[in-house]
Amino acid sequence: MNGRVYRLVSKNFYEHYMEEFGTTEMLRCPLENAVLKAKLLDMGPPPDILGLALTPPNLSDIHNTVLTLKEVGALFTTVNGVYSIQDGDLSFMGRVMAGMPLDIRLMVTDGDLTDGVGGGNKDLGGIQGTPTIGFTGRS
Repeated sequence: MNGRVYRLVSKNFYEHYMEEFGTTEMLRCPLENAVLKAKLLDMGPPPDILGLALTPPNLSDIHNTVLTLKEVGALFTTVNGVYSIQDGDLSFMGRVMAGMPLDIRLMVTDGDLTDGVGGGNKDLGGIQGTPTIGFTGRS
Protein backbone atom coordinates (compact mmCIF):
# COMPACT_ATOMS: atom_id res chain seq x y z
CA MET A 1 0.00 0.00 0.00
CA ASN A 2 1.41 3.37 -1.00
CA GLY A 3 1.40 6.32 1.35
CA ARG A 4 3.48 8.57 3.52
CA VAL A 5 4.48 8.13 7.14
CA TYR A 6 5.28 11.13 9.31
CA ARG A 7 7.05 10.34 12.55
CA LEU A 8 8.10 12.84 15.19
CA VAL A 9 11.17 10.78 16.06
CA SER A 10 14.20 9.73 14.06
CA LYS A 11 14.08 6.52 12.04
CA ASN A 12 16.89 5.02 14.14
CA PHE A 13 15.01 5.74 17.38
CA TYR A 14 11.77 4.36 15.93
CA GLU A 15 13.35 1.12 14.73
CA HIS A 16 15.63 0.36 17.69
CA TYR A 17 14.14 1.87 20.82
CA MET A 18 10.38 2.07 20.51
CA GLU A 19 8.27 -0.93 21.43
CA GLU A 20 6.01 -2.39 18.78
CA PHE A 21 3.07 -2.41 21.19
CA GLY A 22 2.56 -0.34 24.31
CA THR A 23 1.67 -1.70 27.72
CA THR A 24 -2.07 -1.91 28.26
CA GLU A 25 -3.68 0.64 30.56
CA MET A 26 -4.85 -2.03 33.00
CA LEU A 27 -1.24 -3.01 33.64
CA ARG A 28 0.08 0.58 33.65
CA CYS A 29 -2.45 2.23 35.96
CA PRO A 30 -2.99 1.47 39.63
CA LEU A 31 -5.04 -1.69 40.04
CA GLU A 32 -7.12 -0.05 42.78
CA ASN A 33 -8.75 2.23 40.22
CA ALA A 34 -9.57 -0.69 37.93
CA VAL A 35 -11.13 -2.65 40.81
CA LEU A 36 -13.25 0.33 41.88
CA LYS A 37 -14.46 0.88 38.31
CA ALA A 38 -15.28 -2.85 38.03
CA LYS A 39 -17.29 -2.57 41.26
CA LEU A 40 -19.21 0.38 39.80
CA LEU A 41 -20.33 -1.90 36.95
CA ASP A 42 -21.88 -4.25 39.55
CA MET A 43 -21.39 -7.32 37.37
CA GLY A 44 -19.75 -9.62 39.91
CA PRO A 45 -16.57 -10.01 41.94
CA PRO A 46 -13.51 -8.08 40.71
CA PRO A 47 -11.44 -11.23 39.96
CA ASP A 48 -14.20 -12.47 37.63
CA ILE A 49 -14.58 -9.13 35.83
CA LEU A 50 -10.89 -8.25 35.51
CA GLY A 51 -10.04 -11.84 34.57
CA LEU A 52 -11.96 -11.39 31.32
CA ALA A 53 -9.51 -8.74 30.05
CA LEU A 54 -7.16 -9.51 27.17
CA THR A 55 -4.20 -8.94 29.47
CA PRO A 56 -5.58 -9.62 32.97
CA PRO A 57 -3.65 -8.74 36.12
CA ASN A 58 -2.42 -11.50 38.42
CA LEU A 59 -5.14 -13.00 40.60
CA SER A 60 -3.05 -12.50 43.76
CA ASP A 61 -2.63 -8.80 42.90
CA ILE A 62 -6.40 -8.44 42.59
CA HIS A 63 -6.94 -10.11 45.99
CA ASN A 64 -4.32 -7.86 47.61
CA THR A 65 -5.95 -4.81 46.02
CA VAL A 66 -9.37 -5.79 47.36
CA LEU A 67 -7.86 -6.12 50.85
CA THR A 68 -6.23 -2.69 50.50
CA LEU A 69 -9.52 -1.14 49.42
CA LYS A 70 -11.22 -2.70 52.45
CA GLU A 71 -8.55 -1.24 54.73
CA VAL A 72 -9.03 2.31 53.42
CA GLY A 73 -12.82 2.07 53.58
CA ALA A 74 -13.58 1.94 49.86
CA LEU A 75 -15.12 -1.55 50.13
CA PHE A 76 -17.11 -3.18 52.89
CA THR A 77 -16.08 -6.60 54.17
CA THR A 78 -19.45 -8.06 53.17
CA VAL A 79 -21.34 -8.64 49.94
CA ASN A 80 -25.10 -8.41 50.43
CA GLY A 81 -24.60 -8.97 54.16
CA VAL A 82 -22.38 -12.06 53.77
CA TYR A 83 -18.65 -11.87 54.62
CA SER A 84 -16.38 -12.29 51.59
CA ILE A 85 -12.59 -12.20 51.54
CA GLN A 86 -12.26 -11.63 47.79
CA ASP A 87 -15.09 -9.12 47.29
CA GLY A 88 -16.97 -6.39 49.11
CA ASP A 89 -19.81 -3.97 48.55
CA LEU A 90 -18.81 -0.51 47.37
CA SER A 91 -18.99 2.12 50.13
CA PHE A 92 -19.75 5.81 49.66
CA MET A 93 -16.01 6.53 49.91
CA GLY A 94 -15.38 3.91 47.25
CA ARG A 95 -17.80 5.66 44.90
CA VAL A 96 -16.06 8.97 45.55
CA MET A 97 -12.62 7.41 45.02
CA ALA A 98 -13.75 5.72 41.78
CA GLY A 99 -14.83 9.08 40.41
CA MET A 100 -11.56 10.83 41.21
CA PRO A 101 -8.61 10.65 38.81
CA LEU A 102 -6.18 10.06 41.68
CA ASP A 103 -4.25 7.14 43.05
CA ILE A 104 -5.85 5.99 46.29
CA ARG A 105 -2.46 6.17 47.98
CA LEU A 106 -2.73 9.96 47.69
CA MET A 107 -6.17 10.07 49.28
CA VAL A 108 -6.03 10.42 53.04
CA THR A 109 -8.84 8.46 54.68
CA ASP A 110 -9.52 7.29 58.20
CA GLY A 111 -12.15 4.71 57.32
CA ASP A 112 -15.27 6.33 58.78
CA LEU A 113 -17.83 8.77 57.45
CA THR A 114 -19.21 11.64 59.41
CA ASP A 115 -22.90 11.66 60.14
CA GLY A 116 -23.17 15.38 60.81
CA VAL A 117 -23.21 14.89 64.59
CA GLY A 118 -19.64 14.27 65.62
CA GLY A 119 -17.72 16.78 63.55
CA GLY A 120 -14.90 14.59 62.22
CA ASN A 121 -13.18 15.54 58.99
CA LYS A 122 -12.53 13.46 55.87
CA ASP A 123 -9.64 14.63 53.70
CA LEU A 124 -9.65 13.48 50.11
CA GLY A 125 -7.00 14.18 47.53
CA GLY A 126 -4.54 15.46 50.13
CA ILE A 127 -1.11 14.17 50.94
CA GLN A 128 -0.67 13.15 54.60
CA GLY A 129 -2.47 15.88 56.44
CA THR A 130 -2.71 18.48 53.68
CA PRO A 131 -6.47 18.62 53.12
CA THR A 132 -7.75 19.87 49.79
CA ILE A 133 -11.40 18.88 50.11
CA GLY A 134 -12.97 18.69 53.54
CA PHE A 135 -16.30 17.04 54.26
CA THR A 136 -17.39 17.90 57.79
CA GLY A 137 -21.11 17.11 57.56
CA ARG A 138 -22.06 20.57 58.74
CA SER A 139 -23.75 23.31 56.73
